[in-house]
This record gives sequence, structure tokens and C-alpha cells, in this order.
Amino acid sequence: MLVIGHRGASGHALENTLDAFERCVAPSPTACDGVELDVHTTADGELVVHHDPALADGRLLHELTAAEVAEARLKDGSGIPTLAEALAVLSPIEVFIEAKGVSIHGLGRLRALMAGHPFPERLHVHAFDHRVIRRLYEADATPVAGRPLFLLPTRRPRAGAGDRRPDALAGVAPDRSGPGRALRDGGDPGHRLDGQ
Repeated sequence: MLVIGHRGASGHALENTLDAFERCVAPSPTACDGVELDVHTTADGELVVHHDPALADGRLLHELTAAEVAEARLKDGSGIPTLAEALAVLSPIEVFIEAKGVSIHGLGRLRALMAGHPFPERLHVHAFDHRVIRRLYEADATPVAGRPLFLLPTRRPRAGAGDRRPDALAGVAPDRSGPGRALRDGGDPGHRLDGQ
């Protein structure tokens, strides 16, 4: 069983902050096998780690530059980390990246960060919007160390859900049947690591 820190050690520090992530890596009772975090793209293409699409003051992340987001302060006084900053802290453990508000420019940045990571096999991307996963897969489906990098849904979407119909997922990735590791932190059990 994996111990996954949902948005970091969010029971001990403000979620999706460097403090919450550091607590998952440091040898302590809050140490984890991995962390799930949320990313959004800024207006200039930087990936930032934040759960919601807007800041507490209502400004939308996708309308702000990375510099404007960097000036924002969370309720604990810390800043909003970039994905690059978070990955630097989390490099010793698995990272489950939820691509929430990720633009086409953000996908390029995400691919670059994954390719340049010292342990890309520890990075896993998931999204409720299957088109994000499809775009990543189509851009570079090369597994690292024999493992694919992306989380895919294991449940078929409801019929009649527009672009989310079952055949919309066809061709996203080769069918690799077998048990998957579900997120054990209360995450959606309908996702598994493809090929695991």
C-alpha cells in the first residue's frame, strides 16, 4: 500500500505549499511514498501548484502572469509554488500531478519539466478532462524505465456525456490489463496507473 499525501501533508501544513511538501519528504511521521498536487497554468505559461482556479481574492490564475502569482500570499503567509519548485522538493518520492487548468502552453511546460526531472518515472499525471491526457500522450507516449507516465481513467464515462463518451478514450493508450495501484488517500478510486 502507498501512503499518498493529498496536497502534501495537508493535515499538518497548508495544502499545496512547499511546507506541506517538505513534511512528506523529511524523515518524520508525516513522511509519504508520494504526493498528489494540483496544477494550473498562468497567462504566460508557468505551471503553479494551487487547488482552485482562482486566488482567494477572486483573480483567476490563467489571467495572471507568473510574477503576479508569485506576489500573492496564502493565509499562512507563504507564496504559491511553481510546479518546478514543488518537484525539486519532492524528487525523492512519487508525484501525482492533477492537471486541472492546464493550457496548451502549460502542457509543453509540463512535458519539459517531466523530461528534465532526475526521476521522471516517479511523475504521474492525471486529469478529469481526458483531452489533457490524450494531448500529453500524443505528444510523447514514450515510457520511462518501462513505465508510462500518465494516469488514465479505469471507469467508462456515462453514455450521452458529450465528448466524454466511452469511445472518446479509444486510442489514448495501449490496453495494458492488470491490477493498478489506486490512490489510497481518498482520491478517485476510478484511476489507476496505466501498465502497473
